[in-house]
Amino acid sequence: MENQFKKFIPSIYLKNGKATRSLTDPTVVFGDPALLARTYADHDADGLLVFDQSLDEAEHRNALDVIGRICRQVGVPVIGAGHIDTPKDIEALLNAGCTMAAVNFSRQDNIELVKPACQRYGKGHIAACYRGVDAIEDNRALIDACVTEMILIDETQIAKALKIEGTPSILSMPDISLDKVLEFFSMGNVSGITGNAVNDNYRNLSDLKKLCRENGASVHYHAARYAWKDFRKDPQGLLPVVVQEDSTGEVLMVAYMNEEAYRMTVRTGRMTYWSRSRNELWIKGDTSGHFQYVKSLTGDCDMDTLLAKVDQIGAACHTGHHSCFFQTDQQR
Repeated sequence: MENQFKKFIPSIYLKNGKATRSLTDPTVVFGDPALLARTYADHDADGLLVFDQSLDEAEHRNALDVIGRICRQVGVPVIGAGHIDTPKDIEALLNAGCTMAAVNFSRQDNIELVKPACQRYGKGHIAACYRGVDAIEDNRALIDACVTEMILIDETQIAKALKIEGTPSILSMPDISLDKVLEFFSMGNVSGITGNAVNDNYRNLSDLKKLCRENGASVHYHAARYAWKDFRKDPQGLLPVVVQEDSTGEVLMVAYMNEEAYRMTVRTGRMTYWSRSRNELWIKGDTSGHFQYVKSLTGDCDMDTLLAKVDQIGAACHTGHHSCFFQTDQQR
């Protein structure tokens, strides 16, 4: 795992439809968890960890709705955790859009769900939350076979967790320091950090990632291969951009960038354009919530057109269609 990017993953603790401070602190920190999730994603989070703290089925159904909204509004992977009692609960999290469901290894009944869930959904969709290392050591063969990532949720157990080999862990941390992050990120058995260490510092994630890269840590950091001067612009100094959905290959739209829009796109990871009609910058999704998160930017052979592959949230077209190219001219 040493060659994979190390991740900064904010945690959202759902309780009664709101985001609380932590699993043990019920203080409400944000009234709209989906908006909070989008804010974290917009500030360069590598993923999100969402804990469902429901106490009954009605609250659980509401939490699943919130998790679904979160998954639809962010362009980063979401790990769903909490209130997993049956195989259907794992299925519900994955159907809501989570990339992984995190099973609680502090509960034997949860551990018994792992193998059948792995067989049905694949190892890549199963994570393991744990508080103590004994639960991991006692189930080493199961974890190696069925779990892609582990999540330490007890901040007091970090020293012991660092000794676990094999499947890497995301570590919950109460606070953050560059030295500690660099130390952890140098270890092959650590895949990222989460908890209030990340939540409280989400505005600084881009700067923190830059420092990590400068100090040799492998983190995902937005950087451009080409400078603006490398492109051939039109007479108005603009560069046409063809936008393609990364997951399907569908062409979504065509727009234009000026230098500022290009720099903002590279820096933020969100597609930003220049409006020729309004003569102003516009971030795709700022008014609609239908953001485009950059997966790759590629110049064509003449370097006079940019191909942007994106994760599209919602519809790309202002008409509500997923793609602007919906008016068929000819059919066979």
